[in-house]
Amino acid sequence: ASEVFCAGGHSNLGTKWDTERFIYYDGLMKQPATPKAARDGNNVVLESASDHDWLDVLVLDRNSNGLKNSTWIDKIPAGKRTTKVELQGNMGKRGELQTLEGLRADLAKRLSAAGLNQDEAVALVKVWNEGFFNQDGLTVFYRIPQETYDKWLPLEAKPAPAKTVRVGLVVHDRLEPELDARLEVLVNKLAAQH
Repeated sequence: ASEVFCAGGHSNLGTKWDTERFIYYDGLMKQPATPKAARDGNNVVLESASDHDWLDVLVLDRNSNGLKNSTWIDKIPAGKRTTKVELQGNMGKRGELQTLEGLRADLAKRLSAAGLNQDEAVALVKVWNEGFFNQDGLTVFYRIPQETYDKWLPLEAKPAPAKTVRVGLVVHDRLEPELDARLEVLVNKLAAQH
């Protein structure tokens, strides 16, 4: 990528120039519809209604003992649908590090295949490691198509680049269906103490 220069800073020495080969930013957009999740034995059933495809979908099921199960799905097509996700794994804390390292490496490969440079993909995985891989409960995240990203967060650059690669990820965490019942028990315990 071409180098991008940005002037910034407030110091007695004046403006500081930062330079980078990719842009990372946060933007405000509509919240994507949250899928509903149900358990079917060791599997998870996701109910979604989306106007865009979900690409490179990762479903992770964790608890305080470590990663229980995970699986990748290449694509869940747009529309209202039910997707049965066959989870793989059953790893405890002892095998968690290797398993999570493998998932991080898989994500970096998928991001590279989507158009990011290898260093960009690795940086994104490092920045979002906690939110993607270390949350207890059922977490689902996926990549949105670039045309969807362009609609949600329009980007204008002058001069216009010859090529623009945008990779947007959506994260849904704490989807486990048993969460409501667990919270209700805790609220009732707290209410009983007062």
